[in-house]
Amino acid sequence: MDNTLKISFSGNETDREFAISPDRPLTKLDAASAKAYEANMRAGEAQDKGPAQPATQKQSINQKLFALVCAKEVCPKLNMIRVTKGFEKKNMMHPVDWGVIIWPADGKEYIAIIFEQPSDAPEKVMEWLEKPFTPFNDENITSFIKGTLPVLQKLHSARLSHGNIRPTNLYYKDRDKRSVVLGEAVSSSLGDEQNAIFEPIERAMANPYGKGKTTIKDDLYSLGVTAAFLALGQNPLFADQSLTSSVSVDALDARTHKHLYQRINFGSFFATASRIKVSPRIIYLFRGLLEDNPEDRWGLEELEAWATGKIPHVNQPNIHKNDKGVMYKEYSHTNLKSLTHAITEDYVDGISKLFSGGFDTFIKARIIDADSDTISLDKIVGALRSSTGSMKSDVHLARVAMTIDKRAPIRYKRISVMPHGIGTLTIKSLNDDEDVERLCEFVQNDIFSFWIQQDEKRQDQHIKMASLLKKHFLKQAFSEGIEKGLYILNPNLACLSEVLQNYCVTRPTNIVYKLEEALKKDKKIDLIDQHIAAFISAHMNIPQSWSAEVQLDDKDEKKFLTMLRFLSFTQETSSNNDPVPTVCDWFARRLDKNIIHFKSKDRKKQLIKKAQKIAKKGVLKPMLETLDSAEEKALDQQEFNEAQKKYVDLEKKIILTNKDQIKYASKNNPFGWQVANFVSFALLVMTIIMVMKG
Repeated sequence: MDNTLKISFSGNETDREFAISPDRPLTKLDAASAKAYEANMRAGEAQDKGPAQPATQKQSINQKLFALVCAKEVCPKLNMIRVTKGFEKKNMMHPVDWGVIIWPADGKEYIAIIFEQPSDAPEKVMEWLEKPFTPFNDENITSFIKGTLPVLQKLHSARLSHGNIRPTNLYYKDRDKRSVVLGEAVSSSLGDEQNAIFEPIERAMANPYGKGKTTIKDDLYSLGVTAAFLALGQNPLFADQSLTSSVSVDALDARTHKHLYQRINFGSFFATASRIKVSPRIIYLFRGLLEDNPEDRWGLEELEAWATGKIPHVNQPNIHKNDKGVMYKEYSHTNLKSLTHAITEDYVDGISKLFSGGFDTFIKARIIDADSDTISLDKIVGALRSSTGSMKSDVHLARVAMTIDKRAPIRYKRISVMPHGIGTLTIKSLNDDEDVERLCEFVQNDIFSFWIQQDEKRQDQHIKMASLLKKHFLKQAFSEGIEKGLYILNPNLACLSEVLQNYCVTRPTNIVYKLEEALKKDKKIDLIDQHIAAFISAHMNIPQSWSAEVQLDDKDEKKFLTMLRFLSFTQETSSNNDPVPTVCDWFARRLDKNIIHFKSKDRKKQLIKKAQKIAKKGVLKPMLETLDSAEEKALDQQEFNEAQKKYVDLEKKIILTNKDQIKYASKNNPFGWQVANFVSFALLVMTIIMVMKG
């Protein structure tokens, strides 16, 4: 059973088509958030069609293909796909193309990314992080570095980074296992697939989904750890034992956690690679790439110099003896960075520890600050004593932590996030009320704003994000709240509306067409919920007044017309000219429920009939123009004003007639009262009829 993926959504000029086989999984090529399946170019599409293309765009496909089918909420790096799919594929699995498919198993849409297989029989260098493999010798490691260097240079020139460099994402290019290729880097932007051992200390401290985008310096650190794995032939964290099978997740997490504290206290080079028996040349590679201060860590220039046989400068490792450390939470801490991380990890106990008597004296007496950017102890003690009665203890703890360790993640309660990781953390928090509440507290208590204030360099880069968080995370407005913030921070994220749960909508101009499909299956759905309104509002220039109107009562005319405006706008700005008759019919069927308010019943009836006729054509804008016509409303109001005047005039005549009839009845006719009442009633009915007709 094959399912066709037509690559035109991504703008491919050749309009090639690929076939994906759901019944042929390729588990060895699975990514953390995507499943791999065999794929091939459809018959008749094996060669490019049309005029010649520039070399950067031309795709020469000589190997077998596979597709990564991504989970909806992972937010693939679509911009990176667009840039890198024309790159040379010699030493990295770059995407060939991508698109949206309907998966046969559940009928839902997913993003699928097409790659060339790294070899005829793909095999990972390391299947899981505890499984030993044949170690690489110095020559193989040097060859790996030389092969990876051009990839990183190319990415860096495009202002990109890989973010997934690790031995479990390396593949042998040949059966002799003499050379390797880097695995894919685009199937997810969450960052959770990269184990903390491959991350610099600051990113390793953050929540798995709160690490944010990587930099080239992060890639170089990952490259250094990967080289250490290759030299040892196994995970350095398990070098003290012989493993023949995978260990439990808890065991791996425990070792990784302990290793992080060893790195904070003694340096990443010492904790990770200092005991590996390799040549001095490889040791220099480890020391240059595993430098914890990013400013002193090797960059691409130093790595290129090393690859040509030179030895760039490296800092001498600064090791502190364990006997000067302080025991807390089962670890010995030799510097403030380590102790602060331990306190913020268990913030409830940490608050108690922070405010216990003499804590500032405890710091002065027992802690050695080993960071290169040494912090004044007087400043720290001042921060500890700055608590006021109005400041919450958890807010105070967060501020103290930021004062002590400026490079660490921003920490508040269970949040530990790098500034660019707030967006991806929000994706994973949105379905949990407690997590959402904690994020809103994070913004409400100015945690992020305080972090910005700690360094003037952060002002220009992050002040807009701080404003965005306050604008949306603290609002309850239908399309202006945290959901809008979510889509602004994650521009490639598909709309997470329940109405669109079977679809993968990454562009607002596609929403109306997916709603058309959804309505054909279930005509009772609501066309615009909070996610759809926020998604459209985040991606398009929507008047702010629409946000207030779209959350009014369902029977309110303004809400009805604003919903029509939202979807009319998306259809009008779409390059797709297909009609949406089912969506139009959804609106047309609700016109009989007195949603549209015209004072003249005849005029209203005529306009509704006209709109329902227009709806059959499947275009929303003419419907909106008919129902929300300023000219028709002006005429309706004018006729109503004239009718009101007639009513007043007739009312005066009724009063005069009543007086005359009463006078006549009292003098001449014993039945005059009944006649007078009948005449008055008749005139009143005539008046009402005239007003109602307008």
